[in-house]
Amino acid sequence: MLIINLIGPPCGGKTQFASKYVLEHPEFRFCSIDAYRVEHKDEEKAWESFVADVIKSKNVIIESCGLDWKLGKVFLNPGIIDKKVLTIAFVGEFNDIYERLAERQHKRPINYEYNLSDEFAAISYVLEHLGESISPIDFCINTSIKSIDEQYKILSEVIALARINNL
Repeated sequence: MLIINLIGPPCGGKTQFASKYVLEHPEFRFCSIDAYRVEHKDEEKAWESFVADVIKSKNVIIESCGLDWKLGKVFLNPGIIDKKVLTIAFVGEFNDIYERLAERQHKRPINYEYNLSDEFAAISYVLEHLGESISPIDFCINTSIKSIDEQYKILSEVIALARINNL
């Protein structure tokens, strides 16, 4: 039983990695708080549904910036005490991440606790405060210096080792 906790700024590469990983590893469920926000259009309902799905999943990849205090509802929940957590931080150069975000076809509002109104403003905040993550960071990948394929290979190996060693 494993929770892979992907954290980092918008356009840091979290969703891209997780989407590919769950296709190759169907024993994992992918839960992104942003997807729950879009689905429920209500912050509290989004978090309730997110937490419930994480708890009932044997193996799960969760994705968030890693700084939201509401993640405590996941990590402190008695329903996941027997699950191990592997936290992977996605970092990179601000300008690289900013360019990836600018290439998105749309901007979407986000609802971070620190009241930033858009993802552009969130990039620098998350990069500056990632060390304050709710869950201790086990591995950090710099997405500015690795290709997407290299990132995937490295992270897949990190997860495989964690699963073999049972953290």
